[in-house]
Amino acid sequence: MAALGNFIVQGWQPDPLLWAQHDARLVLLSVLVSIGAATVALHMAQLARKAVTAVEGRLALGSGALALGSGIWTMHYIGMLAFAVCGQGSFNPWLTALSVLPSLAASWVALWWLTRPRIATSVLWGAALCVGAGIGTMHYLGMAASSLAPLMRYELVDFALSILLAVLLAALALWVRFGLQRYLPQVQRWGTWLAGMVMGAAIAGMHYTGMAALRFTDPIAELALDEQALTLPIPATLSIAIAIVTVTLSLLILAMNGNLRYRRLLGQVQAARKNQQAAEEQLRRSEEQYRSLVKNIPGASFRCRLDAMWSMIFISDAVQEVTGWPASDFMAGQVHFGQILHSEDEERIAAILTPAIAQRRPYHVEYRILHRDGLVRWVAETGRPILNTADQQMYLDGVIVDITARKLQTAEFEGLAAAINRVLAVTELDLDGYVISANTNYLALMGYTRAEILGLHHSHFCTPEDFAHPSYARDWQLLLSGQPVTGEFRRVGEGRSPSMDFGLVQPDF
Repeated sequence: MAALGNFIVQGWQPDPLLWAQHDARLVLLSVLVSIGAATVALHMAQLARKAVTAVEGRLALGSGALALGSGIWTMHYIGMLAFAVCGQGSFNPWLTALSVLPSLAASWVALWWLTRPRIATSVLWGAALCVGAGIGTMHYLGMAASSLAPLMRYELVDFALSILLAVLLAALALWVRFGLQRYLPQVQRWGTWLAGMVMGAAIAGMHYTGMAALRFTDPIAELALDEQALTLPIPATLSIAIAIVTVTLSLLILAMNGNLRYRRLLGQVQAARKNQQAAEEQLRRSEEQYRSLVKNIPGASFRCRLDAMWSMIFISDAVQEVTGWPASDFMAGQVHFGQILHSEDEERIAAILTPAIAQRRPYHVEYRILHRDGLVRWVAETGRPILNTADQQMYLDGVIVDITARKLQTAEFEGLAAAINRVLAVTELDLDGYVISANTNYLALMGYTRAEILGLHHSHFCTPEDFAHPSYARDWQLLLSGQPVTGEFRRVGEGRSPSMDFGLVQPDF
């Protein structure tokens, strides 16, 4: 209790010369330093919340704690030197250095709480209490470092008020910075400055309220030996030097974090550029693969409009081989498929395309076109209707292949088959030996009608001896393996005796 009595008193009246001994210019400087340091610290806390990496977050958090803690310490000592009586005294260097630790620790803990994604009311009050305790501890520990500390006492009510004021103003500052923007998003731009001013007021308010709580065991008039104490050059110079060091430190903190953010943003830009270049390279390769794919697709790939001319939006270069006109002529509208269609095939094409378009299903159609050289070409077109989501229009996508050679071969084969049917007797059997067709000559030779012969087995036309002979089974094995069988064979017709049949038996799969 005796030790507490050397610190807290009640009923002592303030010295009338207390405020007269304060240099107004240094008081103003101390307030500006506290506001600046608090603004930097809150800005760093916001950067720590938005940090992308853990290293960046820790650096911003540490920088903010250093700015706020050193700002509290600097404001206190400038305020001490602004008081002429303290300015004439000396300070214990070890206790002076030790006094900065509470402000640094409290600042770090408070700002760490504020880096949470969502800041609840309890967190704001906890951080404010921590800041207030740090300011108060630093202040009274710093006052104890003065050589005049044995003469100092503190009035209980003002002492408690100084701590309470620091906590309340710190809470208000944190709410302005991290809570008010929930209700007024427009304060985002200037919220840090406003919160910095309030936090600076908390730091300075605590100090000067604590000075108001100061009581001396001896009158100040007896302590102030120099009447010109208000203009002492040493305290003023020292205060300015301390302020310059603190401001420089704050600016250095901002510069370091700004450089870090710049490097991160530059890295992101460079990474984005590399990604863009990679995407462009991938797109180029995809385009090359697409062009190669389209080029190697048999026939001409296309997309056309559903108009009377079948106007082409896109058609591959292979169309020139099919029609004689280059793809650029079709896409420029200088020539259209609707102009080169054979007039006799238009109705048949429409009969196939119209229901396919209505039902949005694939289609296949074969038709003739007039080639640029004047000859008629056969083409096969396979495609399907496509709805383009960009313009909500229906288009046809497909491939057109020249089948002229195939058509000629088919016609030649059909002509040859017709000629054979006119001069030879021909029948067709399935793999099990049953008749599935026979031409007129064969029907006349064997004495059957078409209805009678269909479905009969080949053995029906053989004598029992021929059917039982090993060569019969051997010949069928040759046929099933794809080998022709030629020779002279006896065949039994309808109501006739066995006759000699000279023939070529050729498998056709």
